Amino acid sequence: MTCRWLFLFFLMLTSLPAGAVNAADDEAVALLRAFSVTRHLGTTALHNSSSLARFYQERQFQLAWSDGHQLLPSATELLAALPAAAGEGLDPRSYHLLVLTDLSERFSSAPTPHLAAELDLLLSDAFISLSSHYLNGRTIPVQVDPEWHIPREQADPLRMLNQALTSGRIHDSLQALLPPDPAYAALRRAWQDLQGLAAVGGWPRLSFKPPLRPGATGAEVTELRKRLVASGDLSVAEGSGESFDSGLEDAVRRFQLRHGLKMDAIVGRQTLAALNIPAAERARQLAVNLERWRWLPRTFGERHLRVNLPAFHLELIEKGEKILDMRVIVGRLVRPTPAFVGSMTYLVLNPYWEVPRNLAVLDLLPNILADGGYLAKNGFKVFTAPGGTRLNPAAIDWQQLGHGNFPYHLRQDPGPKNALGRIKFMFPNRYTIYLHDTPTPQLFEREERSFSSGCIRIEKPFVLAQLLLRGTPLAVPAAFDAALQDAVNAVVLLPTPVPVYLLYFTAWVEADGTLNFRNDLYKRDHRLAAALH
Repeated sequence: MTCRWLFLFFLMLTSLPAGAVNAADDEAVALLRAFSVTRHLGTTALHNSSSLARFYQERQFQLAWSDGHQLLPSATELLAALPAAAGEGLDPRSYHLLVLTDLSERFSSAPTPHLAAELDLLLSDAFISLSSHYLNGRTIPVQVDPEWHIPREQADPLRMLNQALTSGRIHDSLQALLPPDPAYAALRRAWQDLQGLAAVGGWPRLSFKPPLRPGATGAEVTELRKRLVASGDLSVAEGSGESFDSGLEDAVRRFQLRHGLKMDAIVGRQTLAALNIPAAERARQLAVNLERWRWLPRTFGERHLRVNLPAFHLELIEKGEKILDMRVIVGRLVRPTPAFVGSMTYLVLNPYWEVPRNLAVLDLLPNILADGGYLAKNGFKVFTAPGGTRLNPAAIDWQQLGHGNFPYHLRQDPGPKNALGRIKFMFPNRYTIYLHDTPTPQLFEREERSFSSGCIRIEKPFVLAQLLLRGTPLAVPAAFDAALQDAVNAVVLLPTPVPVYLLYFTAWVEADGTLNFRNDLYKRDHRLAAALH
């Protein structure tokens, strides 16, 4: 039905005498029937028109939020819940807040069937949108972050709406949809605090040139103290003074730790840059990460692994408690590690490395061309294909090979130079990503650890393996060491599968309340921030 015919239909309805429209003296029913086939009410766009049509059809176009003369308590509760969306990093205006506020005031003072129908439709639309955003996030992950592949929670929006209306507890129904993990609530509180700080000007910008070192004196030190007091890294009592003393040194280290920087207490170029990021920008970063939390499933599993890619960090969680954590190395910028969830089912001791073709061409071929003995020195063999016939490397004209011409498969034997180390952890996935040991542990000492081709190198592989094998003979260190020494490319099944979550969070709050920030490793924050705002 066109907008013109809808308008004429509304005029016809409002001109009819009482009782002329359908039964039960309810003109609002007929109006809802007409409204249900449109996508706009005046200048206000409806976000969930198809769901609204189904919702009102199923209830024979009866009003849901009023009796036609006054608002029901559920409507009052929803109107109060809409501004609270701002506390989750969402914009209440996305849920018709301004229009609903105006309509509800007009309806309360002079109710009409037209106001009742319009108000009802917009309240339903607001609830469907807000409940969906609380449960799944306001944005669609694949549209703002093509490397995020974690399935979201699935729920019927009308089921959520009907359950909330039936229970009459609109606020509680909405709150139950938010992530229940304490980490989400902690991040939300941090966002609210930082929003408040940004609203009154944030923290001062530092004007001095780096570096500023312990032992320095002068106005620059006083400036630094004020900045660290503003972010809570230094106590108010220590906010003045021109000496870079041990207390200020500890505060700088604390700031560096929270931001993933080298903890040398020197305000160098990177530390100064982090100090000068405005509070408003940090608040936006927190809002982005709140949205990522809403993208996640509500339960992770009693025992699971979490890898936070920008933090270069892995945790093993059991019953809500962190029982192991370690540093990791992730994919470099040109070969980013995607965010997804898998199920770890087995380990491989002393693995072969079956080199993916693109890595063989891009990474290994230049080394082969530079050093004729490279393959033998590093334990590589050449085959016609995976599992195919072994070839003599000396009989191959490597100079003629390249991206468009590389008809061989390279495999590295187990040993001290194997790129996968002594063990790899398998959670089969379409990205061919897994966790593994490394022959270059010195790289874990770097602050930024994006050196891999996508897979994740872990700092404590043997500790993790023994924890995952708990309940089996190999959980005993001596037995595990013996198996590692004896086995050649042995597969070890886990007693139970372990979910593995590869996540992307550039801000989070530790269990002790410490707020952390990290660089946006793969430049994914900006698009999400733009979509949110």
